[in-house]
Amino acid sequence: MIATNENNPVVIGLDIGTSGVKAVAVSPIDSAVLARSKSAITSATYGKESRLHEQDPDIWWSSSLNAINELLHKLKNLDIAKERLIGIACDGTSGTLVCVDLYGDPVRSAMMYDDARSEKEAEKLVIAQAAHCSKLGYKFSSSFSICKILWLIANEPESYEKTRWFMSPADFVVSRMTGQLGITDYTNALKMGYDLVEDKWPSWVRDYSGLSERLPNVVAPGTQTGVVQTRSSRMACLPEGLPVLAGATDSTAAFLASGATRVGDENSTLGSTLVVKRLCSCIIGDRDGRCYSHKLPDNRWLLGAASNVGAAWIREDFPEIEFKKGSNENVWHLPADNIAYPLTGIGERFPFRVSSATSFCTPPAENRQEEFAANLQGLAFAERLGYEIISEITGISSGYLHVTGAASQNNRWVQIRSDIQSRVVRRPLNYGSDYGAAIIAATDLYHGDLWEAARSMVVVRDEFVPNQDLVDQYNDRYVRFVEALHQRGYI
Repeated sequence: MIATNENNPVVIGLDIGTSGVKAVAVSPIDSAVLARSKSAITSATYGKESRLHEQDPDIWWSSSLNAINELLHKLKNLDIAKERLIGIACDGTSGTLVCVDLYGDPVRSAMMYDDARSEKEAEKLVIAQAAHCSKLGYKFSSSFSICKILWLIANEPESYEKTRWFMSPADFVVSRMTGQLGITDYTNALKMGYDLVEDKWPSWVRDYSGLSERLPNVVAPGTQTGVVQTRSSRMACLPEGLPVLAGATDSTAAFLASGATRVGDENSTLGSTLVVKRLCSCIIGDRDGRCYSHKLPDNRWLLGAASNVGAAWIREDFPEIEFKKGSNENVWHLPADNIAYPLTGIGERFPFRVSSATSFCTPPAENRQEEFAANLQGLAFAERLGYEIISEITGISSGYLHVTGAASQNNRWVQIRSDIQSRVVRRPLNYGSDYGAAIIAATDLYHGDLWEAARSMVVVRDEFVPNQDLVDQYNDRYVRFVEALHQRGYI
């Protein structure tokens, strides 16, 4: 659908992902997606033994330029003048740590969200800051950027000394647009240790020499943090002076794009990893530290967590399967008798916290089709277990489940998840974190309220109702799945 009114404003949402940058141009009046673009990111450093994962932040910026320029080229071909643009917002991975100098240039590669080398620092911080953890309702882990900072202090003091500002990926790209440094939003600040209840950096950050002065100022998502500067305007072809607004973490942006706007509504974002969230009216803690709460405007909180189990195993272990397009019908052998948990690496953070957890399939699959089906079922079982844990923590009944993410576009797969959880599943017309970033961009510039923007701009495309003939079959296998996790000491 293309907006026909030549005076309609346009906003841009930019998503900085692990494997690429996506951009979308949206009309906030009628929710029309005017154009989409993407640019791949292929450069990364992995170390299974050291459990590291790094990327060069400059690649995010170059990929962002490619995505934006392609997007604007498409708009031009549609006779949509870039003067209609009213704002741009950006999201990125949560917990990824970027270190920049006084001029905003990286001093080292970014430590990605799943870089696990700061595990010991996390364990020490949980003990040292037990009161902070109790107040915020979580436990520090290696996925928190504050733990990565403490690892730098202990292991790379030269990098720490060179760093003027610690940033998230979204902050970094935005700083390249505006020239403004030292600003983040409070969804990205959560894993830096920001006190979301008191709305300030905790006093204990002063225990580490020079840390407090390296932490950014924190604003609400949707707050204007600057405008596109001349140099960035020339590189990205964006209008000089275009308002740039603080975004959010990728999973928060995806939640906003899902259509989940009522307290109790839930959203699963399924990409390389699985992120589950429930909208709550207050901050709710998890004494076992599996979940955490993101703060959003109007006293709303997102209780949820990110799991290491996701769709990455499909891309890595079954490259021949075109999963998103729904082809390869011969691979569907569900319900599966094999019980599996499809981790691509070592360690899990939700629905259980076990740093030594590994994937399993029992009994071992006899062929690739059998293994694929077992893994697919295991992923859906992990999602169900996650929501059962969230229900135990919150003590409130859930609303609708809204699914987003690239791996949620396969109709048969979404139906299976509806059957396994025995609940209605909704899927929006325009899914993805980039669309959520566009909603954030439109909030103060057009709609005035984040939740009004989400209600106005999200259209539910599909609704999946559980097949009762299959619910019992999946329930029996789910019991075996939980037993297998118990036997391994995971839960």
